[in-house]
Parts: sequence; structure tokens; C-alpha cells
Amino acid sequence: MTRLLLLAALALAALPASAQLQLFPTLASGAVLQRDRPIPVWGQAAADAEVAVTFLGTTTTTTADAAGRWRVDLPARSAGGPFVMTVVSGTQTRTLGSVYVGDVFLASGQSNMEWPLSQADGGAAEAAAADDPMLRQFKVPKGLSNEPSDTLPSGATWAGATSAASTGAFSAVAYYAGRDLRAELGIPIGILNVSYGGSRIETWMSEAMLGYDEQDVVLAGGEPERQPTVAWNKMMVPLLDVPVAGVLWYQGESNADNLDDAAAYGDLFRTMITGWRDALGQGEVPFIWVQLPNFGDPQTVNEGGPPTFDAWPILRAEQSEALALPATGEVVAIDTGLPDATGAVDIHPRNKKPVGERLALVVREVVYGEDLVAGGPRYAANALLEEGTVAVTFTGATDGLTTADGTLDGFTLAGADGVFVWADAVIDGDRVLVSSPSVTTPATVRYAWQFNPGNPGVPGTADLTNTAGFPAAPFEAVVNPGFSIASFGSARATIEAGQS
Repeated sequence: MTRLLLLAALALAALPASAQLQLFPTLASGAVLQRDRPIPVWGQAAADAEVAVTFLGTTTTTTADAAGRWRVDLPARSAGGPFVMTVVSGTQTRTLGSVYVGDVFLASGQSNMEWPLSQADGGAAEAAAADDPMLRQFKVPKGLSNEPSDTLPSGATWAGATSAASTGAFSAVAYYAGRDLRAELGIPIGILNVSYGGSRIETWMSEAMLGYDEQDVVLAGGEPERQPTVAWNKMMVPLLDVPVAGVLWYQGESNADNLDDAAAYGDLFRTMITGWRDALGQGEVPFIWVQLPNFGDPQTVNEGGPPTFDAWPILRAEQSEALALPATGEVVAIDTGLPDATGAVDIHPRNKKPVGERLALVVREVVYGEDLVAGGPRYAANALLEEGTVAVTFTGATDGLTTADGTLDGFTLAGADGVFVWADAVIDGDRVLVSSPSVTTPATVRYAWQFNPGNPGVPGTADLTNTAGFPAAPFEAVVNPGFSIASFGSARATIEAGQS
């Protein structure tokens, strides 16, 4: 028996014989079903009633249990559509039109994933011009619960990118990712938009993942959407039997309020990824996320020397640690939080298009195994050279390293005292040489280690890219002093024949 039926057995009483035939909300006209996997179809009917599901010429029947619950698993299908599915029980028939088979992505997180296309830069015009019935979103309304639920919040529906109103309601990041995947793959793409603004990562984790009773812990002053398990219970648990091609994640701001929370994010994030995979029961479901973008007024944050409060850089590093897990990918977005007219950067940057486009590239690399340039340089190693210069090497350089204006900023150095200063940096082939006259014996090297490292024209701007134009990922590393001989002495020894 599936986890969905187990939950329903606890939550539902037996229904009368005249009960209305119902399907789970994702099983509706306009749905996108995951290709190349058995297709689960389930719902409610009269107790002990026979239910027949017909799709693409195949009819599968089952009998509802005493509580009216039923489920069938249809054969896997290749991508295509639109198709028609009919579900019949007694005198009742449900007809689902415009059903597609393609790839379904679960898009989750907090407000920067939830942010609608209509409110993004250029989003209104993009939505007005959209006319693609095979790009579809299922928007799960916000809901919270202290206990696992078998029902989604009411009002969840499928909608296509076919009008300004429906397209404008898409998650902007997920829309641009889906649009590019549609263009590249030529198959239907479905987005399960399961996001909640302001939510912490603990909100999307089960009690088992967290390892404690959620009702014994209060987070962030008790704000409902920041409490442990509550979005997981109401918005995710009911979806666990829906097959998906991958997960798209954009969250972290609500866990970056202080240094302790930021430093704890990595363990939580890796646990959540493996926990979601276990709960979905679909193996190592690809998991791709957006690293925190640049945030804060760059002039205030960076002038006078490198900032010392580094919760956001720490959380970015904690996110990157999850790349050690298989089938994962990360989008670097430290250059997408463009300043507004006042020069400040909003925690909700409207510049969603490049984020979604980069997300699509990482999906193509991780999910579909394409050999392409999907991101920028990432720290590989460093070595201490003569006169206190640190040579930093990178992966993902794609024919070399470069900057937009020929100058290179964003690097800092610290000695054993831990006091960081802005450093001089020059590109030398596939490496960067970092130095400072005030740090003769570097102990730590950093790049883009600020709330807002990505605004040209201000101190400390991080502007290193590969030749494809993708930004280098932030990093912090202990300087490798290399091999040296502290002292050397000689002594005479007698070597007998046959010895080495």
C-alpha cells in the first residue's frame, strides 16, 4: 500500500455508496504526466465500487476499498499530447481533456521561487506574448499543517502559458527554465509550483528528517511559515506519489538572518535532499538549486574594506557543499540582483530571466546528461608562491578566465590574524594570482565573500567569469603553503651489499 493510501486510511472515514467520483487534483484536464514511468491515477469513489481508467487505448480497472479509496498504475508512455483520459465508476464519468505526457519538475522554496512572472523585469510583456499550451504550471496554494495531510490546499489547478493572465501567474524563475527546456527538448513541460514566501528550510522537512518533534521547537519568533514541517506536511506530502523528472529549489534567505543559522544550513540542506528523495521513492531524483543572489546596498556593504558580517556568504558556501551529493547542480546568481533606482538591491530581485535560463542549462547537464557549458568557474586549488602571492586555480574555465572591463576585483586575503583586506588580483592563464602588500604571509583567500559582491563600479565587485560569461562561484579557502624543508642535515652511514 502506498504512503498516500496509508495517510488516507488514517484521515478518512468510509464513504456512502453514493459518493462522488473524485480524482487527485493533479489529475485534471490540462495535466502534464511524467513520461517513461508508470502513471499513477487515484482518487475516491463509492465504497467497493469498480473504477475503470482509459488512457491511450488501454483500460485498467480496480475496486475501491471500504473507504472509497482507489488507485491504478497505467503503463509508462512516451512524450506527447494532447490526449483524453476517462475515469468511469458506475454511472459517473470523469473526462480529462488536453492531457499531456512530458517531463514534470517540482519547483519549491520561498519567495524568489514563488515570485510571479508578471512582477519580474520584462515579465508582463513576456506573459502577453506567450502562446504555448505545452508549457504548464500546477500552482499549489499556500497551506500549513502540523500533521501530514493527504489533501492539498483547495484551489490547485493546471494552467498553460497561453494568455497573459495564466502565464503571468507562473513562477518567473520556473517559467524561464521551462520555456528554454521546451525549446530545447520539444516535449511538454509541467511545473509543480510548491513555494511559500518567507519559509525556512525546516518548514520543508519532515519530523524524521529534522530528528526532533517539531512542536517542541519554535523558529524565527513563531512566524507560521517559518515553523518546522508545516509546509512539508500540507504542500508536499500529498504530492509524494506524483512522478517527477527533477526538483528545482530556490530558498535560503530566511535561514541567513544570523551566522549560526547560516552555518547550520549545509547539514539541513543535504538532509533535506536525501530525505525528499527517500520520500518520493523515485531513486536519486535530480536536485538543482539557485544559490543566494547578491543582496544589499553595495556602497554601504563594501566601502571601507571587506565586510565582517558574512551570514549570506556562509550560507552560499553551505549550499555549494551539497554538490557532493550525486545528481545535483547549482546556479550562481551573485550578478543578477540588479540595483534599483536608489542603488540598493532588493531581497526580491526582479531580474529573473537569467536565473531561469541558467537553471535550464544546469537541468540539461544534470538531468539529461548534455555536454555543455552550464556555469562559471569554481575554485579548485591554491598554492602559495614567492613573496606572498597566492595562485588560485579553477574548474569550468572554458577556454580561460576573463572580466568584463579587464580589471579583477572581489578577492580578499587575510594573515594569521584573520583580518581581511582587498587584494590585488590578475589573471594568469587558467589561474588568478592574488596578493596584497599588507599581507605578506596569507593564511586565507576569499572571493565574492560579501552580501553583495556583484555590482560593477563599486568597491569589491566580483567580476571574474569564464569566456562564456558565467560568473565564478564565491569561495573561501585556507592558503596551501606548499612543501618546504625547514632544516636539513647530513650524516654518514654504512651501506652493506644488497641494501638500498
